[in-house]
Amino acid sequence: MVVVLSGIGLVTFAHDAHAYLDPGTASIILQGIIGGIAAAAAAGAIYWQRVKSFFSRTLGRGAQHSLAAGDSDDK
Repeated sequence: MVVVLSGIGLVTFAHDAHAYLDPGTASIILQGIIGGIAAAAAAGAIYWQRVKSFFSRTLGRGAQHSLAAGDSDDK
C-alpha cells in the first residue's frame, strides 16, 4: 500500500525536467522514419512478388493445360 501511494505521489507532484534535446535527436528520429518506410517498401515488394506468382501459376495453369491437350491454333 505504501509503494502504491508513493508512486501516485511521485507522479502527481512531478517537477519540470528541463530536458535538453540536441540536434542529433532529430536526425535519429528522421532516420528511424526513413528506415521504417524502406522496410515497409521492401516487405511490400516481397509480398507483391508472391501475389503475382500465385496468380500467374493459377491463371497460367489453364492455358498450359489446354495446349497440352492439343487445342493449339497451329494449322
